[in-house]
Amino acid sequence: MIRQLYDKVVEGTRSEIEYSMEDEAFSRLLASRIHIKGAQSHFRLYDLEIPSNQFNSSSLLIEIDDIKYL
Repeated sequence: MIRQLYDKVVEGTRSEIEYSMEDEAFSRLLASRIHIKGAQSHFRLYDLEIPSNQFNSSSLLIEIDDIKYL
């Protein structure tokens, strides 16, 4: 979904007509949850319990001011 939105907005490969209400809502959600610190961008996670298993790498998760980010 992020790649499709990128193609529409940043690259300008598609016309404005193809920028749907869903695209608008998703871009606002994404913008509200992105935290930029220095040269790094982090996505603020929802307050959900993240299970520990073999498919989940804790090295991808960080905590800033008691908030978990991906």
